[in-house]
Amino acid sequence: NYQAIISRANFIIGGYDKCNMSNEMLFTPEEKANVSNIKGEAFFVRAYSIFMLSQYFCADYDANTATAANSGVSYRLDYAPSSSSSTYPGRKTLAETYTQVKNDLDSAALYITTEGMPSNIRISKHAITALRARVALAMDDYTNAASYAESLIGTGTYTLAADMNELADLWYNDGGNET
Repeated sequence: NYQAIISRANFIIGGYDKCNMSNEMLFTPEEKANVSNIKGEAFFVRAYSIFMLSQYFCADYDANTATAANSGVSYRLDYAPSSSSSTYPGRKTLAETYTQVKNDLDSAALYITTEGMPSNIRISKHAITALRARVALAMDDYTNAASYAESLIGTGTYTLAADMNELADLWYNDGGNET
């Protein structure tokens, strides 16, 4: 469930912030880079999880109503497991929800250094850009959604369906050559 994923991401982010990585005897540069990348991935999965919760449990984004009370989703930004419902956070506004998603994507971009490749098993800068496109699309920000999507297409890293037949094969038969 997305709340559990958010909690785990918070655990990783909080743990990274508590870890003293300055001791060169304990951590090689490669290990530091890997741990930093993992923190970026935690920001990304938290952003993705909050975004997906908003897609399931919120009305479509409308700038005129996005600041209405309880229009967003409930989430924590710290790791504080509890079985007491008195500690559960209330729902945010939809504007706060989307702001948090975008802030987490900005944070992820600071820590993730991999550009991206087809069938990549790690979160990459391209994955961040793709989620930015989806978020912009959900917010009816078509200009930025198109800009993010075009920047990915422009890399030439990912193949797209060449025609309607290939798109139909992809859609109906899970075929095609898209990556």
